[in-house]
Amino acid sequence: ENFIIARSSKVVLIGLVRIVDRRLRIGGALLNVGGISLVSVLPEWRRKGVCSLLMKKAHALMKDRGKDMAVLYGRRAMDGFYTRYGYCGIGLYIDLEVNATQNCRGRLKCVSFKGTREQSQFVMRFYKKEYYSLTGSIVRTPKIWQYLFAQIKERSRKPQLFLFFEGKNPAGYCLIREDKIIELSLSKKHYEDFLVFLNSLKISALSIHPEHPFFRYCRSRISTTILKERFVLNGGYMARLINPGSFISKLGPSLAQRAEMLGLGNKTLKVLGQKIFLRDGKVKTTREVSDIYFRDSNLAVRVLLGASHLESTWDIRWNEKKTWIPSLWSGMHFYTSIWDEI
Repeated sequence: ENFIIARSSKVVLIGLVRIVDRRLRIGGALLNVGGISLVSVLPEWRRKGVCSLLMKKAHALMKDRGKDMAVLYGRRAMDGFYTRYGYCGIGLYIDLEVNATQNCRGRLKCVSFKGTREQSQFVMRFYKKEYYSLTGSIVRTPKIWQYLFAQIKERSRKPQLFLFFEGKNPAGYCLIREDKIIELSLSKKHYEDFLVFLNSLKISALSIHPEHPFFRYCRSRISTTILKERFVLNGGYMARLINPGSFISKLGPSLAQRAEMLGLGNKTLKVLGQKIFLRDGKVKTTREVSDIYFRDSNLAVRVLLGASHLESTWDIRWNEKKTWIPSLWSGMHFYTSIWDEI
């Protein structure tokens, strides 16, 4: 039921799109997401509107199924292709180069992942503990985990997964791909020992969530770090809204928490036909003039996800009487592990 196919008048298969069901955590909200995958049309049928019909059908089906948002991963060769279907880049790509020179006694014991049931449950538990509090984390079902673990065993340029123990007690894990740490769950008391492990593997770059405790630790403690950060607007991770009302309703409580911290609990915010009461995060449909104006409505997804700051995004204006609006999204940092590419 998640495959949408196109056939010619001769009933020959000429194209298909697959919808991948996912759940995504954004600032405490749990969103229903439809991942777009396997977009393909036979060469002789391209530029004839086949892909447009497939994508239109996929979006209509997602809306009927109550999806809040559609996401996809656009390869570099396809930069600019998916913008025609309403998608906007949400990818924040971060590399932190770390000069790790600490010498510790190395209390951590490290073992390679062997794929046992016990090890798999260990990794799943630590991911949930570390990442579910970070904006952009994907809720990984047992089937998703099964697929990711299979990558470790079967891919030619496979990621490396290491497990850590303190004595006999599980302490965490890390995932390495292309000489970078791309996922990590570890107790803070082991951070210095982990740096020794990085030195032994000659790993000096992190590509993890910018709000991850270890990322912040490296920025504040290591003598030399170099941060490389870039957005990709026309490729990489991309998204579009499917049901703006339900999307904003789920984000409402998170915005209310932020508003409470800023002393804005008595304010309201109107955006995309929805009115958010910042005292409690409740949302209702409204015909009142919006407080945020998007020249291209597709850019709304970047702001609402916290993928970029309102003040640094072009083609967006907001109600000048509500000067506090940009502060509601300050520092949300949308970021998904590259192990979760659709």
